[in-house]
Amino acid sequence: MVFLKKVKSIIRRLFSHLKTNRILFLSDIDNLCCNTKDPEDKELRMRFPDTELNIFMAKLGKIGQFMPCFAFAPTSTLNRYSEKIHDMGFYVIECPVIVRDKDGPPLTNKTDTVDPKLIDFANKMMPWLKSAGLTHLCLGSADGHFIPLIREAMDLGLGIILFAGNSNINSELRKLVECCKGQIYTLYGIKP
Repeated sequence: MVFLKKVKSIIRRLFSHLKTNRILFLSDIDNLCCNTKDPEDKELRMRFPDTELNIFMAKLGKIGQFMPCFAFAPTSTLNRYSEKIHDMGFYVIECPVIVRDKDGPPLTNKTDTVDPKLIDFANKMMPWLKSAGLTHLCLGSADGHFIPLIREAMDLGLGIILFAGNSNINSELRKLVECCKGQIYTLYGIKP
């Protein structure tokens, strides 16, 4: 009996790496900068949340290993925080702010391309990475634009982890978190 327990223990140790969760972390850096601190505190509103992100990534590391981590941000944010983003091990994807239509006059409202680029990237990568062992999608955002992406990832059988501040969470996203408590995990910020 003791021998059998030792054999099982050795087998578990040898093959435990095969059970490791693999996490794809996609982050909207502007959203994190706005949502990790109280938005009423104007001085900290656009501060890069390196302390919070380090704590979160340490907690995330206990869940599994990172597949690549990607940071999506407009040029202005990257100019301000690119060194910190790079030092944290993120691959940076620049998302320009569109100020005019193709060959047309300037737009009255600037178009932020972060959300569409992040969603398009995730939709292309998730099925491929799922076949390579991806188990979780981690989103660094509290934006409601990501609800269809979250649902698609859940349909693929991926666990969802959200990293966002508590102050500006989209109400529909909050409802989704509340109704899917067993499938969507929040390690920092969101308290449904």
